[in-house]
Formats: sequence, structure tokens, C-alpha cells
Amino acid sequence: MNPAELDLRPAGGGECRANCPHCGDRRRHLYVNRERRLWHCFRCGRAGRLIETALSAPIMRSLSGPADKGKPRPLPPEALDRAYRAMLARLVLSGHHRAHLIDARDFSSDLVEHGLYRSLPASSDLLREDAGRAAAQAVGQGQASRVPGLALRRGGWTVVGPPGLLVPVRDEAGRICGLQVRLDNPKAGGSRYLWLSSRRQGGAGAAARLHWACPAGSGLDGTLWITEGPLKADYAAWRLGVSVIAVPGVTTCMHQVLQAVAERPRRYVVVAFDADLQTNPQVRACALGLVGELELRGLDVSVADWPLDSGKGLDDLLRSGGRPAVLAPFAWRVRLKEDCAMLKIVGWAKVAAPPESQTVARDGRDPMPVFRAILEVAPAPGARGKAPRLPAVAFYQRAEKCAGTGLQEGDTVFVSGSLTTVRQRDASGSGWTEVPGVMLEELAHVRVPDVGGEDGDDGMPF
Repeated sequence: MNPAELDLRPAGGGECRANCPHCGDRRRHLYVNRERRLWHCFRCGRAGRLIETALSAPIMRSLSGPADKGKPRPLPPEALDRAYRAMLARLVLSGHHRAHLIDARDFSSDLVEHGLYRSLPASSDLLREDAGRAAAQAVGQGQASRVPGLALRRGGWTVVGPPGLLVPVRDEAGRICGLQVRLDNPKAGGSRYLWLSSRRQGGAGAAARLHWACPAGSGLDGTLWITEGPLKADYAAWRLGVSVIAVPGVTTCMHQVLQAVAERPRRYVVVAFDADLQTNPQVRACALGLVGELELRGLDVSVADWPLDSGKGLDDLLRSGGRPAVLAPFAWRVRLKEDCAMLKIVGWAKVAAPPESQTVARDGRDPMPVFRAILEVAPAPGARGKAPRLPAVAFYQRAEKCAGTGLQEGDTVFVSGSLTTVRQRDASGSGWTEVPGVMLEELAHVRVPDVGGEDGDDGMPF
């Protein structure tokens, strides 16, 4: 695939978005890190490193060049913040948009004022020209072309873009680095939100960014929630009293999320994507990928879960008076009925309950007799990645393969397998119930280690 087919676009944070040659994606879900030459598609999950070959040389050259050749690059965050605040100070919030925020979205008057939401009027409105002049004066006439959303018309600077509700997008320092427009009249089947940009007018384009909603007293080093959309994040931060970051969409800015979380100390991260991940395979894949990446980075991560009929977004749920269930990643995967074959368990385990015979069914297969034990699992020293510690999960093995193992309660074993769910006979013996487990394919994956070492230290984590 050549650079034209990849359709490389700037994504902010030193990254580009592109079409994926593996899954045939044409909506640029593949992200490329310019400096590290790493790529990852958030649609199909493939990832790797760009290698300098004759085939990839044109792509490497296009990455080394400017993101938008011949067009001005956006100003630094400090300057954009000055320009956008001057622009918003000259605009007003229409009665229609204020009613939407307060009545439909349950925003308080104080939240509306603090959020600096404004209305972008019809293109012929003089307010656009007044706001454009103010923004240009804030950064200087020579730098105004580097403010996404400003363009020269009839010898003066004006604000371009379709009419709608302007939503400020802030960075972690509270600086307004971009503006989203919630369109008054979106096209059928099109997006409701657009970034304020003047790319088509020869000015600076807008890059997709994270939005940080940090209410007073929440702090930037404590609990952090991750959700979709700036308006949802602002409302959730206000209602929950925690810091919330928002991605423009589940397939956008994921590398920025991972970088932001990795570079700052976080005690606790909660992923709260829209509940339609229960029915949308693409959203589900992105959520599973993000949670898995956060786990591999050793973070204390949980997932906010709620029924789809209680509201699509986190803000819908909170408006109705509900609260999400905050689940451990494994419990969330079980609730989604994910096979979880991509999540491997490799580590030492203590047998916490006596082994017993059991009959289970898995993946629509016929019921089979198995050997079942309850294990307390800890990550193995030196294991690739970081397997999550699980307080108690069931280990299943075909009964005929377990004869003569001598496994007993209190033994320490080494396990290697995949997290999964199985259907197990209930206490009455007349029905089935779904339970989490670690399904191992071969008996050789389990062994009882020799107890030894100096001073009775066997090197085990228990």
C-alpha cells in the first residue's frame, strides 16, 4: 500500500492516522508514531514496527516530512488558549443551546458558565467577524492563520465553520487547545460533532485531542475516569467529583490516552465507554484493547458497567439517577461473555480448595468430565507482560489427563492457560451456571515444583 492509499493524516502528539492495509479499514483507525516508527490499528488490533525496506521507503519518507505540507501548523497550547478565550468572550450562548445543556443534559448554570460553551451563529452573522478579530489580536495578525477556525475574508479575520454549539476542549492544564462544534443540522448518517478548522480555507487544521475535565479538588494525581466526548466528561466530572478525560471517539486518541496515563502517577483508572459496546463489536474490541493495554502497564484499572437500557452514555446513566457498577477487568469480561482467549494466565498458583470431579460445557460443545480445583494465581517472575492477580479462579482439566497427579489442597503449582468462562452444573444438578475459569489444554502446563532452597526459601510467591 502506497502513502496515497494509506491517506496519512496528523493526529496530534507526534502521531499520524492512516487506513489499515490488513483489515481494509478506510476510516484511518491505524495510528503511526512518527519518532518510534510504531503502528497499531485499533480496529483489527494488529501492531508492529515500520522497517526500512524498499516497499516501506515511500511511507517512511512521508512520515518524515511535514504533516500538512504548505499549510500553517497550529500554534502552541498557550497561544491557542489566548486566541480561543478571546474568541469565546465575543460570542454568546443562544437560548436554544442553553436550554439543550440545562434541560436536556441536566447541566447546572454554574457548569454552563464554567464550561464557556458558546453558539457559532450563521455564517453571515457579524459576531463571527468580531470574534475573529479578537482572536487574531490575542496572538498577533501574523500568527492568526495558525489558529484552527480563523480565516481571512474581505480583508479581515473571521470564524469559519458550520453553525452549532461550540464545546471547548482543554488539556490537563486547563488550556483550551481546540473547539468542537455540535452541529445544529448534521447530515443524515454523518457525525454530530466536527472540529473547528480552517484547513479548507488554507489555514491550520485541527488535530483530534483528549479533553480533560478536572473539577476543583479532584486533583490530577488521583482517580481518573476515561469516557467518550467532552460534554459527557464535563458532566460526569461535575456529578462524580473526579477527574475525567474524554476521547473524541473510541477509535481515536488511544495512544494519547496510554501516554497520558503512563507519564503521570495514577492511583486508580476507570474505563467508562458507552454501553453500546455490548452490541457494537468495533466498540467492544477497542474497549477490550484499551483495558488490556492498561493492565499490561501495571495500572490499577476497573471498568464501569451498566445496562444499555439505563442509558447509552455515562452522562445518560447519571442523569437518570443511576450509578455504574465498577468491575474488575476479569469480571467485566465474564459479564460480556468474552472467551478472553487473548488474556493469558502464566504464574504460580496455590491450590485453595480440594480438587474434585466436575462436568462442564464450553463454547457450545458437549458436556465433558473435568478435574476442577480452585487456585489463587499470582504473576510468574519474569513472565512476559503482567498477568492480573486473581483471588480465586477455577482451573479445569480433562479428568482423564489428571489421573495420578496427586494434586492436593495447599500445593503450589505453575499454571499457563487462558481465562475463559464455562458452564457448570448447579448445586441441584438440574441446570447450568456460567463461572470464570482457567482452561488448560495439556497436563504438561501444570507441575508441582520441588520445595528447596536455602533456609527453606523455595522462591515461591506464597
